[in-house]
Amino acid sequence: MVRTSAFPTPKQWQKDITFRYQGKAVDPFVGPDAKLGCNIARNPIWDRAVDYTPTGLIRAGFAGKPPDQNALWQGQFSETKLPLNSSALLFWVHSYGVLKGDREQYQLFAPNGQTIVNTTNEIKAPSRTWLGFVGKRNSPNSPLTPGVWRGEYRLMRGDRVLTQVKREVELR
Repeated sequence: MVRTSAFPTPKQWQKDITFRYQGKAVDPFVGPDAKLGCNIARNPIWDRAVDYTPTGLIRAGFAGKPPDQNALWQGQFSETKLPLNSSALLFWVHSYGVLKGDREQYQLFAPNGQTIVNTTNEIKAPSRTWLGFVGKRNSPNSPLTPGVWRGEYRLMRGDRVLTQVKREVELR
Protein backbone atom coordinates (compact mmCIF):
# COMPACT_ATOMS: atom_id res chain seq x y z
CA MET A 1 0.00 0.00 0.00
CA VAL A 2 1.30 3.46 -0.90
CA ARG A 3 0.47 6.47 1.27
CA THR A 4 1.15 10.04 0.33
CA SER A 5 1.63 13.03 2.58
CA ALA A 6 -1.48 14.59 1.06
CA PHE A 7 -3.63 11.85 2.62
CA PRO A 8 -2.82 11.54 6.34
CA THR A 9 -3.21 8.32 8.33
CA PRO A 10 -5.78 8.11 11.17
CA LYS A 11 -2.94 8.44 13.68
CA GLN A 12 -1.91 11.73 12.05
CA TRP A 13 -5.51 12.95 12.18
CA GLN A 14 -5.59 12.48 15.94
CA LYS A 15 -2.51 14.62 16.26
CA ASP A 16 -3.45 17.30 13.74
CA ILE A 17 -7.15 18.00 14.39
CA THR A 18 -8.28 20.31 17.16
CA PHE A 19 -11.91 21.16 17.86
CA ARG A 20 -12.58 24.61 19.23
CA TYR A 21 -15.68 25.87 20.99
CA GLN A 22 -15.90 29.55 21.93
CA GLY A 23 -12.19 29.90 21.27
CA LYS A 24 -11.05 27.00 23.49
CA ALA A 25 -9.79 23.54 22.45
CA VAL A 26 -12.35 20.94 23.58
CA ASP A 27 -13.21 17.29 23.24
CA PRO A 28 -16.50 17.64 21.34
CA PHE A 29 -17.84 14.39 22.84
CA VAL A 30 -17.25 15.48 26.44
CA GLY A 31 -17.92 19.20 25.99
CA PRO A 32 -16.55 22.45 27.33
CA ASP A 33 -15.60 22.80 31.00
CA ALA A 34 -15.26 19.02 31.38
CA LYS A 35 -13.20 17.75 34.30
CA LEU A 36 -10.32 15.31 33.74
CA GLY A 37 -10.68 11.67 34.67
CA CYS A 38 -13.13 8.81 34.38
CA ASN A 39 -16.87 8.80 34.98
CA ILE A 40 -17.28 12.49 34.25
CA ALA A 41 -20.53 14.10 33.20
CA ARG A 42 -20.76 14.59 29.48
CA ASN A 43 -22.07 17.74 27.85
CA PRO A 44 -21.27 17.20 24.13
CA ILE A 45 -21.18 20.25 21.91
CA TRP A 46 -23.11 18.24 19.29
CA ASP A 47 -26.22 18.75 21.46
CA ARG A 48 -25.97 22.53 21.22
CA ALA A 49 -27.62 24.69 18.58
CA VAL A 50 -25.15 25.85 15.95
CA ASP A 51 -25.24 29.44 14.77
CA TYR A 52 -26.23 29.42 11.15
CA THR A 53 -26.30 32.34 8.76
CA PRO A 54 -28.32 31.31 5.70
CA THR A 55 -27.41 34.39 3.63
CA GLY A 56 -24.27 36.51 3.62
CA LEU A 57 -21.30 38.06 1.90
CA ILE A 58 -18.50 35.94 0.48
CA ARG A 59 -16.42 38.86 -0.84
CA ALA A 60 -16.68 42.14 -2.74
CA GLY A 61 -14.34 44.34 -4.73
CA PHE A 62 -13.55 46.11 -7.97
CA ALA A 63 -12.47 44.91 -11.39
CA GLY A 64 -11.56 46.35 -14.79
CA LYS A 65 -13.55 43.62 -16.59
CA PRO A 66 -16.58 41.49 -15.71
CA PRO A 67 -15.65 38.95 -13.02
CA ASP A 68 -16.83 35.35 -13.08
CA GLN A 69 -17.40 33.01 -10.14
CA ASN A 70 -14.59 30.60 -11.04
CA ALA A 71 -12.06 33.45 -11.06
CA LEU A 72 -13.43 34.76 -7.76
CA TRP A 73 -13.07 31.34 -6.12
CA GLN A 74 -9.45 31.32 -7.31
CA GLY A 75 -8.86 34.64 -5.50
CA GLN A 76 -8.70 36.87 -8.56
CA PHE A 77 -10.13 40.42 -8.62
CA SER A 78 -8.74 41.40 -5.23
CA GLU A 79 -6.93 44.54 -6.41
CA THR A 80 -7.23 47.79 -4.48
CA LYS A 81 -5.55 49.76 -7.28
CA LEU A 82 -6.46 49.67 -10.97
CA PRO A 83 -4.96 51.44 -14.00
CA LEU A 84 -6.77 54.55 -15.20
CA ASN A 85 -6.84 53.13 -18.74
CA SER A 86 -9.02 50.13 -17.69
CA SER A 87 -11.86 49.53 -20.14
CA ALA A 88 -14.36 49.80 -17.27
CA LEU A 89 -14.65 50.11 -13.52
CA LEU A 90 -16.92 47.44 -12.04
CA PHE A 91 -17.98 47.08 -8.41
CA TRP A 92 -18.86 43.42 -7.76
CA VAL A 93 -20.40 41.49 -4.89
CA HIS A 94 -20.27 37.73 -4.32
CA SER A 95 -22.93 36.46 -1.88
CA TYR A 96 -24.49 33.20 -0.79
CA GLY A 97 -28.03 32.09 0.01
CA VAL A 98 -30.02 34.73 -1.85
CA LEU A 99 -33.75 34.09 -2.26
CA LYS A 100 -36.32 35.10 -4.82
CA GLY A 101 -37.66 38.50 -3.80
CA ASP A 102 -34.49 39.66 -2.02
CA ARG A 103 -33.48 43.17 -3.09
CA GLU A 104 -29.95 44.35 -3.72
CA GLN A 105 -28.92 47.99 -3.85
CA TYR A 106 -25.71 49.11 -5.52
CA GLN A 107 -24.13 52.55 -5.31
CA LEU A 108 -20.95 53.67 -7.05
CA PHE A 109 -19.32 57.00 -6.18
CA ALA A 110 -16.65 58.88 -8.15
CA PRO A 111 -13.65 60.43 -6.35
CA ASN A 112 -15.44 63.81 -6.24
CA GLY A 113 -18.41 62.20 -4.41
CA GLN A 114 -20.72 62.22 -7.43
CA THR A 115 -23.13 59.27 -7.56
CA ILE A 116 -22.42 57.34 -10.77
CA VAL A 117 -24.74 54.38 -10.07
CA ASN A 118 -27.67 54.09 -7.66
CA THR A 119 -29.82 51.08 -8.50
CA THR A 120 -31.98 48.53 -6.73
CA ASN A 121 -32.73 45.13 -8.26
CA GLU A 122 -35.00 42.31 -7.15
CA ILE A 123 -33.54 38.80 -7.17
CA LYS A 124 -35.64 36.73 -9.61
CA ALA A 125 -34.58 33.22 -8.50
CA PRO A 126 -32.89 31.71 -5.44
CA SER A 127 -29.18 30.94 -5.69
CA ARG A 128 -26.60 29.26 -3.46
CA THR A 129 -23.95 31.66 -4.74
CA TRP A 130 -24.74 34.98 -6.32
CA LEU A 131 -22.54 37.34 -8.30
CA GLY A 132 -23.67 40.79 -9.29
CA PHE A 133 -21.91 43.94 -10.41
CA VAL A 134 -22.43 47.50 -11.61
CA GLY A 135 -20.03 49.97 -13.13
CA LYS A 136 -18.96 52.57 -15.59
CA ARG A 137 -17.33 52.16 -18.97
CA ASN A 138 -14.21 54.14 -19.75
CA SER A 139 -14.80 56.05 -22.99
CA PRO A 140 -13.36 59.15 -24.65
CA ASN A 141 -16.69 60.98 -24.15
CA SER A 142 -17.01 59.90 -20.50
CA PRO A 143 -13.57 58.91 -19.14
CA LEU A 144 -12.86 57.45 -15.75
CA THR A 145 -11.27 59.95 -13.39
CA PRO A 146 -8.24 59.22 -11.20
CA GLY A 147 -8.66 58.94 -7.46
CA VAL A 148 -10.46 56.78 -4.91
CA TRP A 149 -13.79 55.32 -6.06
CA ARG A 150 -16.25 53.85 -3.53
CA GLY A 151 -18.84 51.10 -3.93
CA GLU A 152 -21.63 50.37 -1.46
CA TYR A 153 -23.97 47.37 -1.44
CA ARG A 154 -26.95 46.26 0.62
CA LEU A 155 -28.89 43.00 0.35
CA MET A 156 -32.37 43.20 1.88
CA ARG A 157 -35.06 40.64 2.65
CA GLY A 158 -38.28 42.42 3.50
CA ASP A 159 -37.33 45.23 5.87
CA ARG A 160 -34.13 43.51 7.10
CA VAL A 161 -30.65 44.32 5.82
CA LEU A 162 -28.88 40.97 5.49
CA THR A 163 -25.58 42.16 4.07
CA GLN A 164 -23.99 45.59 3.84
CA VAL A 165 -20.54 46.27 2.47
CA LYS A 166 -18.36 49.19 1.33
CA ARG A 167 -15.24 48.88 -0.78
CA GLU A 168 -12.78 51.36 -2.28
CA VAL A 169 -10.38 51.22 -5.18
CA GLU A 170 -7.82 53.71 -6.40
CA LEU A 171 -7.64 54.48 -10.10
CA ARG A 172 -4.28 55.82 -11.23
